[in-house]
Amino acid sequence: MRTILNTTQVPPLAVGGQRSSAPLTPPVGFTELAAAAVALLFILPQVTNFADFLWLHDLSPYPPKYLLLGTLALTIPVALRYPPRFGWSVWILMCLQLWRVADCFFMDRDSGVLGLDPLAQTGGATLFALGCICIGGLARAHPRILTIIGFVGIVICASSVALEWRGFFVSSLIEGRYAGFLGHPNEAGGAMAMMLILVMVSEPPAEAPALVLGAAIGVALLGTCLTLSRGGMATLLGVILPFAALKLGRHPRRAAILLCLLALLAILAWQFLEWLGSEFLNKDVARRLALFSGAGDLDINDTNRLDVLLLSLQAAFQHPFTGYGTYGAFKMFAPHNQFLGVWLDNGLGGVLLFALGMGALFVSAFRRNLIWAVGVGGLILQTVVSHNLLESKPFLVTWILLATSTNSRRAEREQESRMKHAATSQVLSSPASSESRAT
Repeated sequence: MRTILNTTQVPPLAVGGQRSSAPLTPPVGFTELAAAAVALLFILPQVTNFADFLWLHDLSPYPPKYLLLGTLALTIPVALRYPPRFGWSVWILMCLQLWRVADCFFMDRDSGVLGLDPLAQTGGATLFALGCICIGGLARAHPRILTIIGFVGIVICASSVALEWRGFFVSSLIEGRYAGFLGHPNEAGGAMAMMLILVMVSEPPAEAPALVLGAAIGVALLGTCLTLSRGGMATLLGVILPFAALKLGRHPRRAAILLCLLALLAILAWQFLEWLGSEFLNKDVARRLALFSGAGDLDINDTNRLDVLLLSLQAAFQHPFTGYGTYGAFKMFAPHNQFLGVWLDNGLGGVLLFALGMGALFVSAFRRNLIWAVGVGGLILQTVVSHNLLESKPFLVTWILLATSTNSRRAEREQESRMKHAATSQVLSSPASSESRAT
């Protein structure tokens, strides 16, 4: 009987009880390349804010909403070809997004800021989230697309920041700091951190090569140094250091190379910031340069952030259930905390939905493995230093693609179990097996 069982053809997913790479690396043909092109065309202009940059600088005759709607239509065939699977975190996120859209549309609360239309901003973010869901099935079937999106996104964001630093254009809203296409230095730093998460969570056989991973880390760190975003740098380090520690335990040689590269980049960044410091007289910029170069101390209230946080908390308790309307936190308080920002916008119901969504995402990632948990931890860390992430497309695409990918592992395990059970039943019910048992 042992000989019969060993020579029986068992599906690849069940051989030896181990995972085969076959379902994770399916053959790539024209259909797959076309779907990947649609994913890149939909995500990258939105995540890097390139479409808005062209419109604002009169370089494009069409508003960015046309590109969003056009590419969103292209994602529908991708979803039909690669049906997305997602768990509770995506459902909760979409419920919260629709709640915020309804709040803008029906409540008619005056929460506009800096000429922004809350309904257009929130509605656009919701449509973008729907497009990301449509692409989620492609990311599950071909996980290497996560690495491509993350790496190209980092290169575009960091390159645009460097181009602004060299004086090719002016985009940053804060003098002495650079933001590239994204317009605000903190958003640029956060975007590079989110894109780096997509590169880092890649796994065999679709794991990012060491050279690609090191280049992504280096470019993201140097780009974030130019933005002088403390929150972006904190998120980057909060992802890179635990990731390096995990790699050190699993792949010592690869982790040692990564750590040496990080040390070299730190020295180069320090020298660069020392040289850059002589160009600016702005006190806030000088403090940030000193902090990034290691010559200064962190003062969390240097721009009254702690005072604003306490004021925002008091305001939230004054209207705990209804909030002040979508974008109300941005207009009146800017608390630099997403949980408090959602509470100010949409009340306790909104903040509970946001917390449940983040919690569900972390649990599903932790069940998969620690590297994915570190990636989701980077998203949670970003919520502590920003308050407009529900309209931030880098944050939304990272949340949704991580959610669809972590949920897919459970579906793969269930498929493996079914195939293994079917293969075993086929072996036991074969005539040769019956003769062996009779003997």
